[in-house]
Amino acid sequence: IDGSDSKNLVKKAGGIPYDPKIVGVISTKPGFVAGGGSVETDHSDDVIMALSGRVPVKVSDENGPVLPGDRLTSSSIPGVAMRADASATGTGATVGIALEGFNGIKEFSDGVVDVLTQKELVEGTPEAVTKKVSKDTTYYGGDVEEAKKRGPGGIIESFINTFITRTETRIITPDAGSAKEMTAKDGKTVKVGKIMLLVSLSSTYRADQGLASIASGETNAWAVDSQSGKVNVNFFGDINMQGNSIYDVKEIQGMFAKWKIDENGKITAKELEVDKATVKDELNVGTAEKPTGITIFDSVTGNPYCIKIINGAMATEPTASPPESSPTLEPSPLTPEPTSTPEPIPIQSDSPDPTPTP
Repeated sequence: IDGSDSKNLVKKAGGIPYDPKIVGVISTKPGFVAGGGSVETDHSDDVIMALSGRVPVKVSDENGPVLPGDRLTSSSIPGVAMRADASATGTGATVGIALEGFNGIKEFSDGVVDVLTQKELVEGTPEAVTKKVSKDTTYYGGDVEEAKKRGPGGIIESFINTFITRTETRIITPDAGSAKEMTAKDGKTVKVGKIMLLVSLSSTYRADQGLASIASGETNAWAVDSQSGKVNVNFFGDINMQGNSIYDVKEIQGMFAKWKIDENGKITAKELEVDKATVKDELNVGTAEKPTGITIFDSVTGNPYCIKIINGAMATEPTASPPESSPTLEPSPLTPEPTSTPEPIPIQSDSPDPTPTP
């Protein structure tokens, strides 16, 4: 993609491997052309870009030999594709699927030779021939006197010598030739040729080097999809990251979806236990459909009390008895020992006639 202005929409790939901006292949012999070309009036520098179908494409062995079915991406040589491999890092794009292989021997594959083969009509060498010419002298008019004057007439034959030129159909088949040599970005000499490609644009995620070594066959405990980068674990056990980090995670979800953290940072869980919590914006307890309260333990007795809002007023009520293992706090020596547990006193608000529930 060029996009420098409204008229320069595409340009030749600039030699960036796995370039995420590749969008198609230039076709020199399209079978169908769509679009009215109304962007500009002068189309002298227009090119036809293939967005689907079969099309010849330049390819190199920079990333190894190409096999039928391999996805192709941009190479370090401008305008030349190469085999996409999961051993590279980062994200990128592929332009399509190779319909033929390339091993660096022939410049043109059999499919490309068929596409480039042309038929043309040519005129042969003039040759001398003898033609027979027939002439009918019979009078077919209605004038009787003229008919008598001309006589009965008849067919008069004669022979003439002339030259004729026959048109012939000639098949022009290009020579497959030997693959050309070009220099890659790292200075390595690579072979370049042409094969048939099925245009099929796709964004791809390529696994990092560690996962790539696993995918190459060092162990069968993992399976890495070479196109999406998705990792499947084929064993039961834990994964120890050895203190390393995991970045750019969209969402994490527990087994059976009992908990998850979504891409917006929202934590959804059945129970949450923390040592310390700071709420900077707002704290919502319950919902309109399911109002609830907050359980706080008495600092003296250790008994749990639920703080609720009832008819606009804050009220407390005892909850279920604490577990037997919960300790009962003894009064501090500096605090007089209470004679009885005081009844909870509702906190009055501005609402008229609140009705707290004990």
